[in-house]
Amino acid sequence: MHRQLKFIWPLLFATMSCALNTAVVKVSGTIVVFGVSKNKIVVAADSRGKDEAGEYADHQCKIITLSDKFIFASNGMAALRLDEISDPPQQRFQIMDVNKEARIAFEAIPPMSQDFLAKIAINWGENISQIFEREIKRWGPKMVLGEAAEGPIINGYFFGLSPTGGLSLYMENIYRSGNGISFDPQPKVTPLSDVVAWALQGRTELAQKERSEWDRRSISLPNSEDRDVLRAILWVQLTLDANPRNHEIGGPIDSLTVTPTGGIRWYHQKKECQEQH
Repeated sequence: MHRQLKFIWPLLFATMSCALNTAVVKVSGTIVVFGVSKNKIVVAADSRGKDEAGEYADHQCKIITLSDKFIFASNGMAALRLDEISDPPQQRFQIMDVNKEARIAFEAIPPMSQDFLAKIAINWGENISQIFEREIKRWGPKMVLGEAAEGPIINGYFFGLSPTGGLSLYMENIYRSGNGISFDPQPKVTPLSDVVAWALQGRTELAQKERSEWDRRSISLPNSEDRDVLRAILWVQLTLDANPRNHEIGGPIDSLTVTPTGGIRWYHQKKECQEQH
């Protein structure tokens, strides 16, 4: 029998850009869809982001493997860059990359220690917060944070196999708090159950409009082991199709499944993301 999943609504954050006297801070937007149960976690994400020239391109890795047991995904700011303008040349400074910081946090925690994923999430949140605070002191809040509203500016998702043989998923948030940055001292635990439930998180204006179409078209998906990841992919694709002029989201859809017995299984992964391992 098909095992139903609890789906977390797509998580969508807009891009922001702010100018410095001699530099520009560049970030990116994301749409990520999760499906969660005790026996399976699926995730799908778009690929749109800023390239090294500051132009939108569809090569960003929004889902990455930390090991053969653990995955990281994020939405909101993907990176913090300062581009020093000179003619010629133009020098670009990568100050923070959420994927790189996730790998650093992962390597800093002893493998499979108690509350392993939670500790990684906290380490990641603390490190990124410290980077932002350092740059705010250097450049000022207006230059680094721009017009970003109060509240979450980055969400990180750490998930995979738990020490007990099941699955676990933690969400760590990075917030703008006035002219500073904060993070969750304890990451949010996503409950895993066999009961279908729906939750709305993040800025989901674009994705929310596609729910009725997603419900209708999900019925026709094959009743196979790939059905759940196909549902996640479908929701991302419907959102992209319904908003073709939105330059902040788009591109190939990466997706994977994690199960206690089968581990991590990629359904689709861009070549450039495979090369990062």
